[in-house]
Amino acid sequence: MRYNFKYGLNATLIKTGSKKDFNNADFVPRIHKSNFLTPNENDIDMLLKIYKGSFSGVNLKEINKIHGIVHSADIKSSHTAFSVYKTFPANRIDIDFSKAMNNENYHWIAEIKFENLQKRPEFIFDLSSMVESSVIILTDIDFHGWFKKCFTCSSFSVLRYQVYTKRYLPQNLIKEILKAYKLKEQYKHTQYGGYFKLITEQLSFGSSIKAPDFGYEVEYINNKFTPVKTKAKTNEELIKILTKRPLSYYQGTWIAAYSRTTIITEVLRHGCDRVLHFDTDGIDYTDVYNYKGTSLGEFIQKPNYDKFKVIGDKQYVGLCGEERIIKVAGLKESNVPKDYDIFKLNKNNISKFMVRYFLD
Repeated sequence: MRYNFKYGLNATLIKTGSKKDFNNADFVPRIHKSNFLTPNENDIDMLLKIYKGSFSGVNLKEINKIHGIVHSADIKSSHTAFSVYKTFPANRIDIDFSKAMNNENYHWIAEIKFENLQKRPEFIFDLSSMVESSVIILTDIDFHGWFKKCFTCSSFSVLRYQVYTKRYLPQNLIKEILKAYKLKEQYKHTQYGGYFKLITEQLSFGSSIKAPDFGYEVEYINNKFTPVKTKAKTNEELIKILTKRPLSYYQGTWIAAYSRTTIITEVLRHGCDRVLHFDTDGIDYTDVYNYKGTSLGEFIQKPNYDKFKVIGDKQYVGLCGEERIIKVAGLKESNVPKDYDIFKLNKNNISKFMVRYFLD
């Protein structure tokens, strides 16, 4: 028997099997075209430039140092949590930026030029992925949530901006997100776990899945669900694609901003000198603190590292008991021989292990 999962947002998913093989074969997200805001040329340009899905930071003072016990914590299903609990842009509004900048009733995105921009000395992390020059595009969440806490300036001028009214996602969408999340948790250790994880991510991230300048279609290929990328060549083409989709393009962008704010707030609470590395939804730290969270959106404690070393941004290795952990962007763990001392990995020798990755 053939079951169709009509996912009319970004994909149509098809699973072939019997009812006994898949008890939730009738799971169908029912989201209809809503009055979600569609980007215009001004918006889309700023949204593309601000989006930093792989946001991360490394303690520059701790690179290549080997630590003993290091603690680790993640936000439980952060994308889903922010989709359910946070607000997003609803409609454009014509209002002077000075009236909207510090007004909690509005969301905004702006390109701002800062004079004498300086990182606060106590913030010892490299944020060059977000702050590449003195001209920066920020959302209201970024500006108030972490930027002002990490940087100082003598003055600034707003080059362009857009202000929005704010609202929570529609209740029917929130219900579908939570429904998918519940099924993801229920089936995460089965062959269907990947499917529900994919559905939950797509519902949570809106039309901007992972990288907003890509359209994603999900096809059932070789007995598995596979994202297929279709890139729009121009902003105009992208806007046309997004107009046909019933989810908010802004959703994923603001979720990324909420993630950055939540993580950096937690880094500052620990104290920068006690945090070795952080990424979009987790931190690795040295002070003794055990998180008690278990629910959606809370920090949950992960197993401690018995030995840990930061190599660089999105690059670290560790041991959890007998299990070795190699988290280096672009490097397959299997490319590093089992008998190799992973704590000898550094910026200079990582590339030789990556060669096999590109040849595989």
